Amino acid sequence: METVSLYTREEYNQVKRLRLKYIWSLVIAFLVIVIANILIAVFRHQIGRSWAQALNIIITAFYFCGAWFFLSIKFRLTHKYYKTLRNIYTGLIEEDTGKFLYFDDTITQKDGVDYYLMILEEKVVKRPDMPQRRVLIRKDLEHPPFLEGDIIKYRTHASILLDYKIVKKAKEN
Repeated sequence: METVSLYTREEYNQVKRLRLKYIWSLVIAFLVIVIANILIAVFRHQIGRSWAQALNIIITAFYFCGAWFFLSIKFRLTHKYYKTLRNIYTGLIEEDTGKFLYFDDTITQKDGVDYYLMILEEKVVKRPDMPQRRVLIRKDLEHPPFLEGDIIKYRTHASILLDYKIVKKAKEN
């Protein structure tokens, strides 16, 4: 069986471009607001001082509320996923082999990204008292086609599953 990769360099590049697009849209929106406020200040004698102040306050408040909403939801999630992908491609990668036990569909969050767990049995040199290994799989991905007892060769970064290969299928009953 061939190796199945869960993350690609193309996906990393897409998230990086999306993150830059979000940053540039915030900068451009800020410049538009600054220009609008300058134009209001220039023409405040024609529209009246109180109207000019009210417009400045409304436009500025609208921008900061929109930016806060945008940054707290869309940009934050994209940035956290970008950081995770960047760490995957620049960090240490471990390669192990283990026997698949089961999936735990409880959502676990690591660095702002949601995962579910795959539990494996393996011989851990560092911790012989813990024979089970918990490996994280991104929650939007389907369960890999493992049966209980399959021997799997896999690569992880910080317990996040990067790719896998079924070495030996379990005997089906």
